[in-house]
Amino acid sequence: MNIACVLGDLGELEQNSKRLWEAMDAYEAVLALRTIKNNPEGWAATHANIAICCRSLARLTGDSTLFDRAEASYEKALQVRAPGNAAYDWANTIGGLGELALDRFALDPDPALLEVAEKRLADAKSIMSKSDEVLNSRIDDLLEKTNEMRKQGGIV
Repeated sequence: MNIACVLGDLGELEQNSKRLWEAMDAYEAVLALRTIKNNPEGWAATHANIAICCRSLARLTGDSTLFDRAEASYEKALQVRAPGNAAYDWANTIGGLGELALDRFALDPDPALLEVAEKRLADAKSIMSKSDEVLNSRIDDLLEKTNEMRKQGGIV
């Protein structure tokens, strides 16, 4: 798992699609060992990490099918993560889906994507405690970005 994280971080920092694909391959290998039955939290975390790699690759390459793959991976993570049993992880995953909608909007300026982003981000924020300044600040930044995108697109 650690090598996948390192490859993913390097891929994002370097904007290197080869490293991001290597990270995804490594995460997929982890899923051979981490199943929803034997390690549900680890399985969900691995799917969330795959989603992040897919989003990075889609932004880098413009391949919108990777956004679909990211969404599917986030949805798999949500099979385990719920507000009642893993609130922080659920909020991170829901926030990731909100950010994914913003990424999609950058390629396809459909106003419905901004609605999805706002709802997902607001849902994530509603669960987070005020003490989690980092995540709350990130969500606030993304909500502001949503508003900016709305204004730039002339969407009310």
